[in-house]
Amino acid sequence: MRILTIATSIILSVEGIVGDRTLAQITPDRTLGAENSQVFRDASGQLVDIGGGAIRGTNLFHSFTEFNVGGQQQVYFTNPAGIETILSRVTGGNPSEILGTLGVNGNANLFLLNPNGILFGRDARLDIAGSFGATTADRFSFNNGLEFSAVDPNVPPLLTLTINPGVQPGRVVGGTITNWGNLTAGQDLSLIANTLNLSGRLQAGRALTLRALDTAWIRDRSTHPFLASAGGDLRVQGDRQVNIFALNHPDSGFFAGENLVLRSANAVQGDAHYTAGGDFRIEQLNGRLGSLSSPYDPIIRANGNVSFTRYTGASLHIFAGGAVNIGSVEITGTDVTNAVNETVVLSDGSTLRVSGATQPTLDIRAGTTAVGMPSDVTGTPAPTGLSQSTPSANITIGEIILNQPDGLVFLTNQYQPNSLNGTIELGLVDAIASPVGGSITLDARSGITLNDIVEVSGVDLSTNFITGNGGNVTLLAGGDIRLNEGAIISDGLLGGNIRLNSEGAIAIRGTGNSTEYSIASNTFTDTAGANSGSIEITAQSLSSSNAGNIAAITFGNGNAGNITISTDDFISLDNSEIVNVVEIGATGSGGDINVTTRSLSLENVSGILALTLADGAAGDVNLTARESASLNDSQVASFVNLGAAGQGGNLNLSTSSLLVTNGAQVSANTLGLGSAGQVRINAADSVILDGISDDGIASGVFSNVFNRIDADGLIIATEGNGGNIDLTTRSLSILNGAQINASTEGIGDAGNINLNANSVRVTGTGFDSFQNIFSPSSIVSEVLFDADGAGGSISLTAATLEVSDGAQISASTDGLGNAGNLDLNITDSVTLTGTASGLFADTLTGSSGNGGSIFLSSNQVFIQDEASIGVGSDGFGVGGNIQINGNSLFLDNRGLISARTASTTGGNITLNFADAIVLRRESEISTTAGTAQAGGDGGNVTVDTNFLVAVESENSDITANAFQGQGGNISITAIGVFGIAPREAQTELSDITASSEFGVDGVIEINRPDVDPSRGTAELPTDVVDASRLVAQGCSAGNEAIASQIGEFTITGRGGLPPSPTEQLNGDAILADWETLETPADLQTAPADAASAIEPAPAELVEAQGWAIAPNGQLTLIAQATATPHFPWATSATCR
Repeated sequence: MRILTIATSIILSVEGIVGDRTLAQITPDRTLGAENSQVFRDASGQLVDIGGGAIRGTNLFHSFTEFNVGGQQQVYFTNPAGIETILSRVTGGNPSEILGTLGVNGNANLFLLNPNGILFGRDARLDIAGSFGATTADRFSFNNGLEFSAVDPNVPPLLTLTINPGVQPGRVVGGTITNWGNLTAGQDLSLIANTLNLSGRLQAGRALTLRALDTAWIRDRSTHPFLASAGGDLRVQGDRQVNIFALNHPDSGFFAGENLVLRSANAVQGDAHYTAGGDFRIEQLNGRLGSLSSPYDPIIRANGNVSFTRYTGASLHIFAGGAVNIGSVEITGTDVTNAVNETVVLSDGSTLRVSGATQPTLDIRAGTTAVGMPSDVTGTPAPTGLSQSTPSANITIGEIILNQPDGLVFLTNQYQPNSLNGTIELGLVDAIASPVGGSITLDARSGITLNDIVEVSGVDLSTNFITGNGGNVTLLAGGDIRLNEGAIISDGLLGGNIRLNSEGAIAIRGTGNSTEYSIASNTFTDTAGANSGSIEITAQSLSSSNAGNIAAITFGNGNAGNITISTDDFISLDNSEIVNVVEIGATGSGGDINVTTRSLSLENVSGILALTLADGAAGDVNLTARESASLNDSQVASFVNLGAAGQGGNLNLSTSSLLVTNGAQVSANTLGLGSAGQVRINAADSVILDGISDDGIASGVFSNVFNRIDADGLIIATEGNGGNIDLTTRSLSILNGAQINASTEGIGDAGNINLNANSVRVTGTGFDSFQNIFSPSSIVSEVLFDADGAGGSISLTAATLEVSDGAQISASTDGLGNAGNLDLNITDSVTLTGTASGLFADTLTGSSGNGGSIFLSSNQVFIQDEASIGVGSDGFGVGGNIQINGNSLFLDNRGLISARTASTTGGNITLNFADAIVLRRESEISTTAGTAQAGGDGGNVTVDTNFLVAVESENSDITANAFQGQGGNISITAIGVFGIAPREAQTELSDITASSEFGVDGVIEINRPDVDPSRGTAELPTDVVDASRLVAQGCSAGNEAIASQIGEFTITGRGGLPPSPTEQLNGDAILADWETLETPADLQTAPADAASAIEPAPAELVEAQGWAIAPNGQLTLIAQATATPHFPWATSATCR
């Protein structure tokens, strides 16, 4: 509405474009006949009303040859009742200049058409309650096909037409609309021309449409802001180009209560700040997403989604209530006028400084309530809720290029979050720059997905050399983190820190190329002692597959960073590795690998490796799996590689149960000058090492010193020492060819093996893919061929030990170095059973090192079915000794204890058993020397026990023989020796021999302690019983021949049985001391039962397996014992 006041003339200059026009010309044409427009001026000419015109329905048509509004004028169109739209055209050849106020005296919409152009001066303003449209089109077109033309105003005759609602500008053939003023419409505002040249203010209560068939130019000035504000949608279209620079004034910007769209066939040049209550989109003319370019600094705020295909330019900031979808982003620099400068608190409580003015920045915050609307923007409601098109707060970007030093990529949907769920998904991120690579921080409300490489390396792209430090990468996710053939790489003089923190799972899928890394922080610096960045991963679970490798590597003098991985649930590696490496030529140290989880699983050639290939020391590997660790065809290793002088790192594994299968290995090895690290395994429940791989690689735990072969095929000895193996568990099982192995084939010494368990079971042999026997299950300390290093010792502490089915525990030498010892402390029992099974300490043919000794302590020792305990020498070195202590020793079915040598002096055997030593069925104890028919004295055999027992006819022997040397000495101290006797040479009976084929025989000495001849015979029991009256004669009844073969039943008066049948056993011991019967006064002699002297025709007698004591004290021999006797020799060998 206008106010009729008299205004003084003010001379205005509209930026030199128009001259001084106090009163502009408004001239109606005569194309409407009697309905021509009419102009009414006040006396000053500054207040102008325009009446008349042709009314058609709710439309009012005006037509002018000239239409201008002077700088001091107020021109209003009258608004007759019922008129909703006023359409005015200019049919002359001049552009219209609106320098003052243009309005409607009512609520009707006003449309102004001038094909020659329209200029709105700096003081131009609109006073329109309805909509306003200005266009340089040549006509208005209606839905029924009729037109209101400015270039052909006489066709068709409007006086005869009935106009239906619905009007659009016609064809735009030229003309420019320029605005310097303040144009405000109560409803819609549209400017449509061939070219738009816009400054000043454009405000619409509803939609604002700015469209140029060619180019839309938009500019502000430091003294005059540009403002485009719409209560509804705001659309800017330049068919050829949209070119915006509106950063000079802090109040400049684009503001839409609903959607904000910039549309062009080419990239939109959009240096401005944008705020939308709905979506923000860059579009092509066909409606598909388009590109945005901003050499300076755009800031986009949208309560809905933000979408475009590509962005190129300076620091970009986006605040979106919904999702952000961008095809690619390239940040080319900073912007010193950047308005975003703050410290952001991330979801984990850490902080991040964001400043696009000092740091090239891509800053995208989705799903946030921090969109806002300037309070001084009138006519545009601030967003009050989420747009209907915002189902999520996802951020999706196909590619990010930030090749500027120290750039920042910050993507989050955790900043002042709204209620929407949000993920982050990225393709390639290239933040390579020097002297500092870019940094990347992703903070997701839900998951993060990387589909390509994310690299923040410090590389000079002009030379492709690493000249700077790598940037940092931080991924924080409320859901899962997924790397789908993606990667995170930070290479530099110092690699950057890489941190992944997920409240869900982390899943890494590599490219399948084992030489590529999915996560890597690598250092190349020449500065000694400088520390590279670390890799830190925290999640509920981590799974890595298809060569999804994680690495921290040093290529220079700086130290590699640590790798720390912690999950609440599990870590699973499938054909993937976690490695920390000192590369060839480096002198820096490797970092540590620290893994903590509930369950750890490695399979399909996976690995956790700490390696040194140079002078720098490798890092340690520390693994904690609270419940279980499983390795299948994989390895956990610390390794000193070929020619490396650096020390190997230690390997520490703590879990409840450890399973190592199908050629998997836990190992610390060296092929160089550096020593291997230590292997320490602590499994609260069990360790199972099982099987070999199809290509013959044994599962197990290893500490090896390997030789290396140079380019000419020459063997170069390794000088580093092997590390120790320390293993503690409740139950240790080594099955089907698996091993615990400490060996050396170089100058360095092998490590020791220290095992502590409740039960140890070593059993079986391994078969290769052709089902050929490949290797026995074993615990091995070896000095390999031509090695000069000493073998390590094997120390085993357990309650029970079983070695069976060809399995072995051995310490041997095939080189110059001495073999290690076996030291076994078994509190309960040792069972060795099966051909080739046993405990061994040997020197092999051609070796010159000395053999190791075997020290065994156990309550009970069983050696049976061709199993053995053996030390020996088939080389030039001296064989070791055997010392076994315990309560009882049982050898059965060719069980063997041997200290034999081929040509050197045999080792000594010392057996100390408190109760008994029993030899059955061709079992043997031997220290024979000269088995190769050569020299060497037989070793000594020392036996100290209560009873030494054999069966004479079973050919069980104790020998200390020699071929050319002197026979060894045999010293036996026992209360009783049964079934075996000294002889000059071995026979088919059970013998004790110390002979020499061509030398001097040894000495056999049998001592029976605690026997005092001066005391005479032992006192007999007081209750003398006639056995003929008490013993049933079943064996002789009708078959004296069998009875005579059976022999006698004799009570010696000591050990095993009570002295008298009327007495009961004193205890559960095998042997008993001498006892004297004190005769009670009321003790009566039991009368003989005459009726039992003759029995009916007898059945075949069955061997008594034990006895039972009735409640009345009566003793009964029984055929099927209900309890196992103390030793198998307690059963009869002859009765039937």
